[in-house]
Amino acid sequence: MGASSPPAKTRFSNLAGKLVSERVLTASSDNTARLWEADSGQLLATALAETFDTVSDSGLLHVFSDQDMEGLIRSVHAVLRPSGLYWLMCFSEHATFPGPRRLTQQHIATLFKEGWQIRSIEHARFEVIAGRGEDEGKIAAAWLAGIERL
Repeated sequence: MGASSPPAKTRFSNLAGKLVSERVLTASSDNTARLWEADSGQLLATALAETFDTVSDSGLLHVFSDQDMEGLIRSVHAVLRPSGLYWLMCFSEHATFPGPRRLTQQHIATLFKEGWQIRSIEHARFEVIAGRGEDEGKIAAAWLAGIERL
């Protein structure tokens, strides 16, 4: 399975420090999609009821401590079907914008070394959305990684 882009209707945006939930997008064979919002701590509970083809994380993983990162990754692994894709967007080490920790490509590879295969890591960017005050329109360097659950 080669790398592919996130579903066309997926839009990655920075919540500028107001992280409320993780968005889980599922797509079916008839090209319809359902968007689920869940607290990241509830993902394991969600796995008991349903699994998904795609999980989209825009700015969540990089705000956690190392221990909480590991917990989130285990939770995402639990809710993804085998061969499912985890689309991760996080601040890169090149970000100059103030905010959470930065992840390098190597750090991402280390976090996802067991039970995962990294399909792609590409340069991306976060842009602060309108209405966020003086930081509006600022850009932060990021990584967009497509990671397959094995």
